Amino acid sequence: MSNERKKKGKEAELLVADYLVNLGYNIIEQNYTIRGGEIDIIAEKKNIRTFVEVKAVDHTEDLLDYLTPRKQATLIRTLIRFNYEHPTDKQISLDLVFVKQNTIIHHYPNITNN
Repeated sequence: MSNERKKKGKEAELLVADYLVNLGYNIIEQNYTIRGGEIDIIAEKKNIRTFVEVKAVDHTEDLLDYLTPRKQATLIRTLIRFNYEHPTDKQISLDLVFVKQNTIIHHYPNITNN
């Protein structure tokens, strides 16, 4: 991954973290990493723990194509591990947020519908 792409991704993650805080979320972890997986942002609000995948994109056609079944399985495996290490009674949500040119263009909440 190029330095420019990493920088763009980091900027997108910071933008989304600020967005979530403005919505009343408390950021409890960023860039939680296990072998073979990473969650960009983990946040909590009231009775919900939200795991957020942030995607910085250049085009907006077929946004959901960015989340392949393999990537979704990796995210789920990673959030299960986090919840094992940090148990909670809160509801779990896996969200997907797209950022283009420093603007949040779409927030898909609870993409697994669990």
